Amino acid sequence: MTRNSFLLCFVAFGLGVSCAPRPKLVYVDIERAALPSESNFNPRSLSTRPAPIPGKTSEIGGLPKRVVSFPVSGDPLREARAVMAKSEQDAVREIAQRLSKTYLSEVNDLFEKKKREIEPLQRESLDKVFIELRKRFEVYAERRGPLLVVLASKVGWPDPDPGSLIEPDESNPRRLGAFKVAKSLREQIKALDTQYDKDIKGLFASQKAGAEQAMADLSLQIEELRAKKLEVAEAEARKQVESTRDQIHSLVVGDPSVTLDSVPKKEVAFPSASPRVLPRLQPIAHDSSLQEAKADLAVWLAQNRYELAPKGRARDATKDFIEWRNRKVIGR
Repeated sequence: MTRNSFLLCFVAFGLGVSCAPRPKLVYVDIERAALPSESNFNPRSLSTRPAPIPGKTSEIGGLPKRVVSFPVSGDPLREARAVMAKSEQDAVREIAQRLSKTYLSEVNDLFEKKKREIEPLQRESLDKVFIELRKRFEVYAERRGPLLVVLASKVGWPDPDPGSLIEPDESNPRRLGAFKVAKSLREQIKALDTQYDKDIKGLFASQKAGAEQAMADLSLQIEELRAKKLEVAEAEARKQVESTRDQIHSLVVGDPSVTLDSVPKKEVAFPSASPRVLPRLQPIAHDSSLQEAKADLAVWLAQNRYELAPKGRARDATKDFIEWRNRKVIGR
């Protein structure tokens, strides 16, 4: 299109006049096009059995093992280490408290179940003992828990030197100071354990006679189970935090890389299939054929930019339309 033609079209567009070519006029004998004799579509051909579809096996390629690096350095790395260290202590304390609550609840349920099996006369005296014992246990746990968390943050978990036997040389004041702090914490924890054991034995010493003997034995077993569950909760909390720390260890200690395992190749089998035979189609009524032919005519006119004209006023394109319909039916 020349520049002048483009300007004329632009002006014509502003005036609401289209520059597109006008549709061509054609005549179509719709009655003839709708006749079944003019169609290559044979319903009987659908009653023959199609050929079966053979099976096929395809292979999906695998991926090799690879390492992805994430370079990190400077202040962000130091800040990440500090945040991680503090988060570990908080996480251990929070997880241990939740696990302890769950485990102690289970122990209490067990005790209640066993207590119901004891004679009613034995319950009154033992209830008093357990009320006092529970108070002392809560005080013991509140004092022991924070000391254990601080000790673990100093020397790790589990304690590599529970007896404080490996004393560093005096030439290293920093390590010597840390050893003394850890030793003091161990002594405090041991003193609490000793006092708690003494309290338990003292409370149940008066119950080890007569009708209260069975209940006292049960109570002692329950308290030992409580102490054990407390240790289990602390160990599981430390394990969960350490497993998370291992996953992000390479990103905060100077080895910022992640190893992705290889993915093996895999074969996928597609089974063979036998297409279902369709039933014979019934002949279509003339009215339905005419309506379908008119709908197809509208599509054909639009695709070819034709405009329908009366007979004798334009080229007879009936044959072209019939051939187009036959190709459309075959391609369905």
